Amino acid sequence: MLCCFGLIILVIILEAGPAYYLFMSMMRSQSLSILQITWTVISFALVLFLCTLATLYPMRIGEKSLQIK
Repeated sequence: MLCCFGLIILVIILEAGPAYYLFMSMMRSQSLSILQITWTVISFALVLFLCTLATLYPMRIGEKSLQIK
């Protein structure tokens, strides 16, 4: 339960900054700087990796547990 809560908090923290910059750039009709674009891409890629890991890792552990029995 705490791991799920930690994942949710981590995703919110990683996406809060880039989402804010994307939203504000659209509201102000401004373009993003290279640093902001890089931060956004890295942040979203890291969130995708963490969510994929949070899905596949428990499945792998469960599969190993089933193969042992």
